[in-house]
Amino acid sequence: QAATAAIGRQTPSLILLDYELHDGDGISWLLEIRKNPLWAGVPVIMLTGNSDKQIVVTSMQAGARDFIVKPVDPIKLRDKIRHFARAAA
Repeated sequence: QAATAAIGRQTPSLILLDYELHDGDGISWLLEIRKNPLWAGVPVIMLTGNSDKQIVVTSMQAGARDFIVKPVDPIKLRDKIRHFARAAA
């Protein structure tokens, strides 16, 4: 809920979204992001501690641009963020 309110104030250039959320799931939230024309183009990188291939497929089908399995390699994460920052520039 806090994230939704924050995005409502300012459109982010990138969203890091966990697949498993305390009060729901990341896929549902991602589908809501993609419905909103203001947020539809914002790249989303999904994160999860589960390496099940179906989770990756489902996330990408829902509109994620990339995927990272936790524990997160900080160098990989930095490289992915840089990639999307360059694409947005």
